[in-house]
Amino acid sequence: MARYHAVIDDGLQFRNMAEAIERRHGASVVSKSTKKAFAQLARHCEDAMTQARKIRGTMS
Repeated sequence: MARYHAVIDDGLQFRNMAEAIERRHGASVVSKSTKKAFAQLARHCEDAMTQARKIRGTMS
């Protein structure tokens, strides 16, 4: 399985990677500013961490 990282290889654009993910997994592709994209990613990560803490019973 291929793994992609935030560093773009020569000639590979994020949009191309996003479209490949869309085709494979049915996720929708939308354009966002870098600031908005990272803010949304941070919120999703925070939500995932909160859920993991709840499952482990370590929520304070």
